[in-house]
Amino acid sequence: MEDRNGEIHIDDNEASAGETSGHMRWVLGISTLIAVIALSIVWISGALTQGDAEEEATLSGTIEAQSDAEGDETDSIIVDDQIESDPSVD
Repeated sequence: MEDRNGEIHIDDNEASAGETSGHMRWVLGISTLIAVIALSIVWISGALTQGDAEEEATLSGTIEAQSDAEGDETDSIIVDDQIESDPSVD
């Protein structure tokens, strides 16, 4: 630290109070890589163990469930025998 004409001048190393060797970049890079790998393992293992109930919550599962029930498009009771009192029905 120098005092020039009443002004204080500080070196870059003294002002930063940090390390410039680049080790922290390695720590950041490696920890980010570990976090990405760990979260990918959790995501993939969860997808592999997904059951039928959870599968219907996805878009592809909903489409598949709708296509399976394509023949059952009625919401009412269907009666095969006709009502005998109606004269218009032969």
